[in-house]
Amino acid sequence: MQQWRYFPGFQLQPHSHTISSKRGNGNLFRAIKDQPGSITAISERIHHDRSAVKRDVDALARIGLVQIEVKVLPGHGRMKEVSATAECVLLQAEVA
Repeated sequence: MQQWRYFPGFQLQPHSHTISSKRGNGNLFRAIKDQPGSITAISERIHHDRSAVKRDVDALARIGLVQIEVKVLPGHGRMKEVSATAECVLLQAEVA
């Protein structure tokens, strides 16, 4: 029997790209894949709180589904741009 690895809000089976989410992060991944951008822009597009999106993006980055690149904005500081690294994600729902 294979062990599952647990991440905040996610379950990822070892040696696979199968991920399940209890918070509906499939919409987040789809939004990032469809249009990469800043965490703020993504949170506005999916109508979620920026801090919640950042927390979920960090979890997706830890398991290798997205990458976060820090870009320097001339005269405006820095921006973290998020883009998908995986082509697709298989989401599984657990119905109790």
